[in-house]
Amino acid sequence: MITEIDFALEEYKTLRKEILDKMERSYKTLSLGVGGITVILGFVFEYKIYELFFVLPFLILANSYRYRAETKAIINAGSYIKKIENSIYRKDSTANKSNKDKIFGDMGWENYLESDNKRQIYKPHEHAADIIFASLYSMCIIGAFVYNKNEIEIFSLNIIIFFYMIAGILYLLDDIISQ
Repeated sequence: MITEIDFALEEYKTLRKEILDKMERSYKTLSLGVGGITVILGFVFEYKIYELFFVLPFLILANSYRYRAETKAIINAGSYIKKIENSIYRKDSTANKSNKDKIFGDMGWENYLESDNKRQIYKPHEHAADIIFASLYSMCIIGAFVYNKNEIEIFSLNIIIFFYMIAGILYLLDDIISQ
């Protein structure tokens, strides 16, 4: 007979494994995405295939959204683990007592991370990823304008760049709004 605690512990173990898998995937997404994009940029400049500047922003946005989705999934799994920890360590999990609990304090990893904003340690990684993606994205938009202005009608080029800039702004706003 499986008890409530056994079920909670199995769920806890499954979520911990999922978090580790997502952390590994987010690292691979970031490293392979940035590496792949820089390799393509190398081909662009080496073989003068400047039309690729129009494709690269889509790849960069897709990669950065994928990275952000993995990161958010880790945070969501951690929030759920916190509920499991609270149900195990506290009799009344509906009170959602965590680091204010005089008896248990911040028992449980997720409660510990939330005390004194220790979870903020992950923010520099997100900011670094955003800066890397924004730099590559900006470079591709500038490259699309500088290297292709003779081959494409200026009006069409400006429209394409305008849409790229809107997509980049929406990406940044999505992060601000979702917080």
